[in-house]
Amino acid sequence: MRALNFSDVLKGWAQLSALDPSNISTFEFSFSRDAANNRLALCWESEYWPELVRYATSAITTSGGVNRVTLDSTVGTVLNATADDERAGTRVRSVPWRLASDDTSSYIIVRDNTDPIFYRYRKARPHLRGSVFDSTASYVSGNQVYFTTTAGLGNFYDANTTTTGSPSAQPSEWDVVEIPYIFQHYLVRGMYADWLRFKQRYEAAVLEDRAAESVMKLEADKLYRQSGQVERLNMVTYH
Repeated sequence: MRALNFSDVLKGWAQLSALDPSNISTFEFSFSRDAANNRLALCWESEYWPELVRYATSAITTSGGVNRVTLDSTVGTVLNATADDERAGTRVRSVPWRLASDDTSSYIIVRDNTDPIFYRYRKARPHLRGSVFDSTASYVSGNQVYFTTTAGLGNFYDANTTTTGSPSAQPSEWDVVEIPYIFQHYLVRGMYADWLRFKQRYEAAVLEDRAAESVMKLEADKLYRQSGQVERLNMVTYH
C-alpha cells in the first residue's frame, strides 16, 4: 500500500490556514491531529478501498452448539465470508453468516458446518492521538508519538515495547501508523474546513466541506468507474 506522510498533510493544512508549517504551535498540532482523526473515521469506511481490504482463513470453533470464528483487533468490518477463497476463482460457495459480539470479543457466527471459512474484511481504523516525540521520555507498548525524521518526514508511530529510543534510532520498537495516500487531499481539505469552523467562518467551512467531499468522490470514481471494481452481489440460499 502506498502510504502518505502525515507531515505532508500537516503542511497542506497549515498553508491553507495561513500558518507557518515550520512553526506549528502545540495547540495547532493538537487541533490538526484531532481533526485528522475525526476525518479519518469518515473516509476510512466510506467505500471498499482496496488499500484497506484484507483476506483471512480460520478454522471453526464450536461453543454451546454455535459455530464461530473469533476476530482479532486488526479486523474492522467483516465484508464477506465464504467456503472458498474469493481470490482463487470465480465460483465461490457462500456461507450463511452473521456478526456477533460479547463483552470481550467479536465473532463471525457460521450457521452451517463449513470448516474452515474464508473471510474478507476492512482493517480496523487507526486512531491518531500521539504527541510530538520527547527524547527524555520513556514509552511503553501502546503509546503513540509523532516523530519527524532527519529527512523531514513526519508520521505517527505506536510503541510495541518499552523504549526510550526514537523511531529512527530503534525502528524495531515502533510501528508506523499507515494511512493510505488516497486520503491525503481529503484530510487536508477536511481539516481546513474544521479550522474555518473553529474560526467561526461557517460559510467558508461549508464550501471546504464540499471540496473535501469532491476529492473522495473522485477517488471513488477512479475505483468503481475507471478500474471497474464494482462489488458483486452475494446471495445465500437455504434448502
